[in-house]
Amino acid sequence: MTAENIQRGIMTDLVDQPLIAVRLGVTRETVQKWRTREVLPDPDYPQLANPLWDWETIRTWAESTGRLK
Repeated sequence: MTAENIQRGIMTDLVDQPLIAVRLGVTRETVQKWRTREVLPDPDYPQLANPLWDWETIRTWAESTGRLK
């Protein structure tokens, strides 16, 4: 969630790699492999120590690649 979104009162559903694994029903190792192989979309917030994605980014990607269970 960006500072701009906070000021606007916009809440986003942010996920990290472990939560992506839980929501997609795969292991953390699988998510890490996707990231290493550049299969996973780039993080929406890469500047953080723990990169974050908007869930919508991941959900859209997972649906388009058949990874959403």
